[in-house]
Amino acid sequence: MAQAILRLRAALTLINRTQSQLARHLGVSTATVSLILNYDKWPKGHGGKARLRKQIEEYLSANGADEATVATAFDEAPSTPCANRACPMAAFAAKPLNPKVQGGDCRGR
Repeated sequence: MAQAILRLRAALTLINRTQSQLARHLGVSTATVSLILNYDKWPKGHGGKARLRKQIEEYLSANGADEATVATAFDEAPSTPCANRACPMAAFAAKPLNPKVQGGDCRGR
């Protein structure tokens, strides 16, 4: 499942609220909120996406989020590098550029 992290995560941080608090407010599990935040996957129950989205917008506003934050909360957040994701340059590290270099020693000793 490809991640499509929503700006909603940042909006919750901005208003100093947690996923658990949002889940309680919506009457859903924290796993459901996690699926919404991380994968933009919405449950079919609980009134569906439209109803939950409206409830989330109201929750953000009621807890101090400004109009711009609420308006962009469901946009996809820009991707950030992950520490556990393979570096795209790692493929080049497997083979030394200088065949005289052994054991990955870059100084050629």
